[in-house]
Amino acid sequence: MNEYKTPGREASAELTERKSRFIGYVRPVQDPKGAACFLAEIKSLHPQARHHVYAYRLRDGQLCRFSDDGEPQGTAGKPVLDILTGRELWDACFVVVRYFGGILLGTGGLVRAYSQAAAQAAQAAGTALMRPCVRVSLDCEYHQYGKLASALALFDGWEEESGFGERVQFRAVLPAEQKTAFARQVQELTGGQSKIIEEEEKYFPFAAGENGNLSNK
Repeated sequence: MNEYKTPGREASAELTERKSRFIGYVRPVQDPKGAACFLAEIKSLHPQARHHVYAYRLRDGQLCRFSDDGEPQGTAGKPVLDILTGRELWDACFVVVRYFGGILLGTGGLVRAYSQAAAQAAQAAGTALMRPCVRVSLDCEYHQYGKLASALALFDGWEEESGFGERVQFRAVLPAEQKTAFARQVQELTGGQSKIIEEEEKYFPFAAGENGNLSNK
C-alpha cells in the first residue's frame, strides 16, 4: 500500500432519531492501543450513554474490529465499519454513542442512525491522503535559494526549516517518487555545487482540496 486515506483530523457530529441522540466521533489512530484509548476517552465523556459502539480499521496487519455494545447484532458496529470501508479510510477509529430516547428504532432505524452519525463525523473530519515521502537536507548559495525553493514546489515538496549562514541550509520534504528527479534538478540549478542528503522516509498527509488537487498545506 503506497498511499492511503485517513481522517484529516479528529471530529464529531450529532443527530437525533426519534428522541435518541447519536453522537459520532472519529480520530486517526495507529494501533489497537490508540483505538482503545479513544474509546475509553469517549466513555468517560459520556458515562450515562446507553451504548458506546466502535469500529476501527488499521493498515498494520489489515486489522478491522467493531462492537455493537449491546445493540442487536449487525445493527451498529458493522454499519459504522462499513463507513470506514466505503470511504477507504485506514488508521481510523469511530465511536458512536447513543442516549436512548425511549422509542425503539427497529433494525433498519438503528443501521441508518449509526451509519449517519459515523458518516457525518467523517464528513466533518475531512480526508488526508498519506503518501510515502522523504525528508532531505541541502545547502546552496544565496542566489540559488529562490530557484531551489520554486523547484521544490513543482515536485510537490515543501520546506520545513532553513538557516542562513555563509550558505543557505534548509530541510525539505517531498514525495518519495520525486526524490530522484528533484536531486537531478538540484544538480542542474546549482551546477553540481549542491546535492540532497536523505534523512528519513515516512508518511506525510496531503489534504484533498475542493478542486481535487492535493496539497500538504
